[in-house]
Amino acid sequence: MNNFMPKVSIIIPVYNAEKYIESCLESVVSQTYPNIEILLMVGQCNDSSLEKCIKWQKKNSKIIIVSRKDNSLGDARNYGLKIAQGDFVAYVDADDYVENNFIYKLLKPFLTDDLLDFVCCGFDKFRENEMLKEGWVPEERGKKEVSFTSYVNCIKYGVVWNKMYRTKWLVEKNITMFDGCHEDDAMHFILASQVKHVYLISEALYHYNVGNVVSLLHNKKNRLQYFDAVRFVIDYYKQNNILEMYYYQIRKIVLNSVKFILEETQEDIEIITKYEDFLAEIYPEVHDEFSFWKCRNIQLESTLIIFGGGADCNLLLKQIDKEKIRYIVDNNVQLHGKMVENIPVVSFAELLNYRDSYTVIVSSSHYFYEIARQLRQNGIYNYVSPEDYYIKKFEKRRKDKNLVLFNTPEHSNIGDHTIAEAEKGFFGKYFSDYGLIEITDMMYKRYGKKLKRIISREDIIIITGGGFLGSLWMDGGEQAVRRIMEEYSENKIIIFPQTIYFEDNTYGKYELEISKQIYRKCRNLTVFLREMKSYNTARQMLDGYAKCELFPDIVLSMSGLDAENGNRAGAALCLKECKESLLSSEQKKYIEQHLKNNFKVEKITMHSAGEIYPNMRNYYIQEKIEEIKKYELVVTDALHCMLFCAISGTRCIALNNISGKVEGVYQWIKSLSYIRFASSEKEIDKLSTELLQIVDTRYTFDFNIYVDKIIDAIKETI
Repeated sequence: MNNFMPKVSIIIPVYNAEKYIESCLESVVSQTYPNIEILLMVGQCNDSSLEKCIKWQKKNSKIIIVSRKDNSLGDARNYGLKIAQGDFVAYVDADDYVENNFIYKLLKPFLTDDLLDFVCCGFDKFRENEMLKEGWVPEERGKKEVSFTSYVNCIKYGVVWNKMYRTKWLVEKNITMFDGCHEDDAMHFILASQVKHVYLISEALYHYNVGNVVSLLHNKKNRLQYFDAVRFVIDYYKQNNILEMYYYQIRKIVLNSVKFILEETQEDIEIITKYEDFLAEIYPEVHDEFSFWKCRNIQLESTLIIFGGGADCNLLLKQIDKEKIRYIVDNNVQLHGKMVENIPVVSFAELLNYRDSYTVIVSSSHYFYEIARQLRQNGIYNYVSPEDYYIKKFEKRRKDKNLVLFNTPEHSNIGDHTIAEAEKGFFGKYFSDYGLIEITDMMYKRYGKKLKRIISREDIIIITGGGFLGSLWMDGGEQAVRRIMEEYSENKIIIFPQTIYFEDNTYGKYELEISKQIYRKCRNLTVFLREMKSYNTARQMLDGYAKCELFPDIVLSMSGLDAENGNRAGAALCLKECKESLLSSEQKKYIEQHLKNNFKVEKITMHSAGEIYPNMRNYYIQEKIEEIKKYELVVTDALHCMLFCAISGTRCIALNNISGKVEGVYQWIKSLSYIRFASSEKEIDKLSTELLQIVDTRYTFDFNIYVDKIIDAIKETI
């Protein structure tokens, strides 16, 4: 091996790729790293793919054509690896293309580290000539030592083509690919069990074509091969004596993947039948539960028992009413007699002696099926997973008329949680005869398809207010709203007061066009905007396809929080550190230094240290209100810090952010003399002096004069 310039083999399976193969080859032969061989594994094509490969081979001696009798990607890659002369190997699909430094950048880390098993880069997606703002790049970068779980967490996509592998390592570990569809999935499982050291490059060097409908995986029947791919993995694990070690991790991933396949194929009968056969063969404990689940009728009792006292239990306890929980049951004898959140942990035998009616929530995701079997064998049938518990709970909340509040937060932003609580208070006051179902952002991600089954066409969909519409906050924001609109386009949809902001660049304009198409397909959509800039954007975007209304931020409906405590002192600085901020580090230093001329200054934030769940909201909201009321003055560029100051009667200087929402929402409350807007940090000294002269800090904004707009929007469908 040439230690300074080792050879790299690039393996490209080719099957009916005449439309894409030339752009693929152009990117590969243009690599800046010279010592490569290009192995074209050409299947039995019925188009001109082979002819185009031959044409390129005549122009470039690095290209080697290998004619294959079948069209399997896995088999083509396996044979390519067998004949590869390179010290390292990379896989490229014939309908994709790569950056010209793809090989160089992936090879470079290997040259200084003999422990690396493979190097992984990010990728983006394209369709025809259209680059999509999607894909994935590693969140971490550099060398990483991994276990099975950390590998799965950091390598989000189980594909083979955005990586470079040490050829010797693949051969020594006997890592081959499944000969059929879902070969990437099988490879992902196998790599997770063998990889110890990876190197991550946070750059999209690979371009993945999502528009090739000829792709083998797009054939619905080939979805059935997923079960054979898993069998291939199980056999590999057995041969290497590691099945027991990774049994539960693999099972969890497989079942989640099958759930996705069932949803994507609309629960095709043939696939369900194959699934049941697969479960009976590979996971009999799951098959028993699957058969039982189809015929059981669960009743939610007022008393709850949680089975499983680990990390899953701790998460569950943050999300449900702990007062209803009688026991935590665990099979680990070392936990018996201990208390978790003031709830006793007991043995399974003690549960058998408990005679009152109860529902068991099996919190353990790893051992759910083993626990379920244990319960059934002892005559306990009224048990649920956390997912089914939430579904049942939502069903119980339904009334003749229902509001479904979507996308409320589980993250750390206290302002967003305050919006959710204010909305729920609004519904309780004006719509007490309606059922209210709250679906958080994370619940929707986890259980969206199941939730759809309990939501009817007559239910009114409410999307929580905030500042997440537009291109600034896509994940969990605009993308979630698009999905809700697509799934419930026939329902009445009302978006509570929002800011909408699409960046003025190619990316922002591209996302705006996508949102236009989705929003305009909604049968009955009303969007409430909390400032004029967003209102104008929405009107132009929707162009009469939906109603747009100006309405104040719902947090301004909260009153009775402005009573003085008489102990105010100093100033608080609450400045954003995220992409919404317009302030440079120098401007922030300027503000802090000038405040220190007259105040003792403390820095605060509108975020908690960790996630906030719905049953924790009021505590964090009240705590933040009381914290803000300690200060004589608050300077902020966070919208809800300004609004907290308003409703708590706290003097405040507000600065703008990138979307303009702070200045826009300020227009509603500019009559409050103790809230001032600063166009520049240079105004801080003057405004702080003026504010200290203000004595009357009572919150006098009359929110009630606006409420009929939303009430009418909801009730007009009744």
